[in-house]
Amino acid sequence: MKANRELKVMFNKSGGTASKNSYSPKISIPKAWLDDMEITLDEREVIAVYEDKKIIIKKKEK
Repeated sequence: MKANRELKVMFNKSGGTASKNSYSPKISIPKAWLDDMEITLDEREVIAVYEDKKIIIKKKEK
């Protein structure tokens, strides 16, 4: 499967003891991509690699 999507990063204000200028960024990944990667509610662990200004996400092998 090859697919391109333009996604937006969500910035949520952090709570608790975080500084008042602290944010938690998140990206929502399309479900079709997770289905293709066979990521389920029971097997949802992934490995994220950041290298050369790119993020690679893959399913954690058992």
